[in-house]
Amino acid sequence: MKKMKHLFSLLLLLVCVQAYSAMDGSGVPEGDTNYFYIEEDCTVQPGGDRTNYIVAFSGDDYYTAYNIVFGFPEGIKIDLKNDGTPRATMYTGSGTPYPYTIEEVENEDGELEEVKEYTHLVASNVVDNTLRLGCYSVQNADFTKTNGRLFRVYFTASPYVKPGPLPITFTEQKFVKSDETAKVPTNYTSTAITVGTTSKITLNVSAANKFGTCILPFDAAIPEGLKVYSCSSVDGDCLVLTEQQSFAAYTPYILYAENGCTATLTGEVDATKYQETVTDGYISGTVVTTSVAGGTGNYVMQNKGDGPMFYKVGDTPFSLAPGKCWLTIPNAQQSALSFRFQDGTTGIGSIATADAGNTIYDLNGRVVTNMLPGKLYIQGGKKVWGTDK
Repeated sequence: MKKMKHLFSLLLLLVCVQAYSAMDGSGVPEGDTNYFYIEEDCTVQPGGDRTNYIVAFSGDDYYTAYNIVFGFPEGIKIDLKNDGTPRATMYTGSGTPYPYTIEEVENEDGELEEVKEYTHLVASNVVDNTLRLGCYSVQNADFTKTNGRLFRVYFTASPYVKPGPLPITFTEQKFVKSDETAKVPTNYTSTAITVGTTSKITLNVSAANKFGTCILPFDAAIPEGLKVYSCSSVDGDCLVLTEQQSFAAYTPYILYAENGCTATLTGEVDATKYQETVTDGYISGTVVTTSVAGGTGNYVMQNKGDGPMFYKVGDTPFSLAPGKCWLTIPNAQQSALSFRFQDGTTGIGSIATADAGNTIYDLNGRVVTNMLPGKLYIQGGKKVWGTDK
C-alpha cells in the first residue's frame, strides 16, 4: 500500500483559510485582543434534542495550547460519550487553526483516500456542571492562524429551564505559546445561547407504584389513564386529595394511575410565570434541585419496599429533583401519611385505593396480622380501631 505524506506549509494555510470574527452579542469583553467566544447564536429547546455550539478564538499571536472553563447554570447538561467523557470535539472543518498532515491511504475498494493527522489533541471533563477543556500538541506545534474555530460542545436543556438568554461563564482562560509564555483573557459571561419556549416532558407512573408527583412549566391536558390531584385539606390523619381536570403551569400535583401511565407532554412556557418553587395547599413543587428540610413536617414520596408513600424527612435534608413535589403538614407526627380521595376512598400511603378484602394495614401501609387495642388501622378501605382479631 503506497502512502504519500504531504506537509501543508504555514504560508499556504494562511492564504487559503477563512478568518472568523466575534459575533455581536456574544459578550466578548472590550479591550481584549485575545479571547474565546461562541461563534454563532443558537437556541436550545427545554427537554428537546441535543444541540451544539462552536467556540472560536481571536488572538494576536500564533499559540500552541489553551485552557478554558465553562460554567453552566442548573438545567443544562453536557452530553457525554459512551466512555463518560464530555462530547466536546475538536473542530476539523474548513479553516481549522490546527496544523495537520495528509496521508493518502488505500481503502477497501482499492481507492486512495486522504486522511488528516492533526498535531493537537483536545481533552475535557465535567465536574458540578462545569466543563474544563484544554488543548495541547505533543509536537509543540504552533497554530496556523491567529483566529478560527476551536471546538464544538454538545448539550441539552432540562424541560424546566426558564426560557430566555442562557448565561455561560468563561473563566480560567489561557493561551500558551511554544516558549510557554501565556496570555490570560478577562473572565466574562456570554449570552449567545437562548433557551426556547417549547418544553417537552415525559411523565412516568409505573403500574407497580401507581402514584407519583409532578409540576409542569406549562398548561396541559391530562393523558388517558392518569388522574391528577391537589391536596388542600387534611381530615384527621388523612390527606384529602381533590381531583383536577387539567394541568396548570407551575402548580404541584399528586398523580395516580391504576395501571401505570407513560406520556410525553409538550407545551409553550410563559417565562413571566416562571417560579422555582411554588406551594398550593399542603403540597409544594420545584423546577430546580431543592433541599427539603427535615424536622419541619415535610414529607417526600419514596418507595422503601412497601410501595411509595410520603415519608417524613429526617434530620438530614432530602435532595429533591426538578419536577417533583413534597408535602408540608406542620402538626403531623406520623412517619408516613395516608390519603383519602375526595370521593371517600382511602389510600394507604401510596400503595393503592381501597382494599376490597379483609387485609389489615397500619397507617404506614404495612400488612398486620393482629390489631392492637387503641391503634388506628385500615381494613376494607375503612378506618377501624384496633381490637384483637
